[in-house]
Amino acid sequence: MRGFAVGGIGPRDADHRPTRWAAPYFYTGTAELSFPLGLPKEIGILGKAFVDVGSLWGQAAGESGSVSVLDSNTMRVSTGLGVQWISPFGPIRIDYAIPAAVQEPWDKTENFRFSFGTRF
Repeated sequence: MRGFAVGGIGPRDADHRPTRWAAPYFYTGTAELSFPLGLPKEIGILGKAFVDVGSLWGQAAGESGSVSVLDSNTMRVSTGLGVQWISPFGPIRIDYAIPAAVQEPWDKTENFRFSFGTRF
């Protein structure tokens, strides 16, 4: 999710480190609007506005042992703007996202994200 670091949401131990097991439950959603930036169409540069929502939570029974786990299915929300260039090698993007107030204190945020390639 843009606005959060890779692995920035999901179960954490009491020291706010990611747990060593995978969380079995998740959901994600994205709404995105593309718009021209007033540049010639041949250049292939578009503006983007987006909202991402999602969560990651849960643990298999008995996996946490005696470790205290911070876990929540709270919906995380981020919103932002970006620029995409349709290069000869595929799409290249730079996004700036701000997590909304709906987040947990142990979540790790990240405002800028650089990516390339197609999302499936």
